Amino acid sequence: MSWCDRLSTGDVAHEQKLREEIQKANRELKKIKKASKISGWSAVLSLPVDVALLLSGIPVPTSPVGFGIHAYEKIKARKYDWVMFGR
Repeated sequence: MSWCDRLSTGDVAHEQKLREEIQKANRELKKIKKASKISGWSAVLSLPVDVALLLSGIPVPTSPVGFGIHAYEKIKARKYDWVMFGR
């Protein structure tokens, strides 16, 4: 039985579960906004930092940090974008 059917029949327990899932999705979508900002700044700053580290002889790339944040953002967005239909 789909969530629409359960809501139309008045399944209170399922309604509460659905509300909790929507609240969780909204919290995660807010986190995605923050992660997007951090990912953008990380991408902008990683190139000069990487160049400076390479010139100083320390081969430590910082770009994987930005990629990791970007991957987190995309995974969460794919999981919770269904909530966006009501916005």
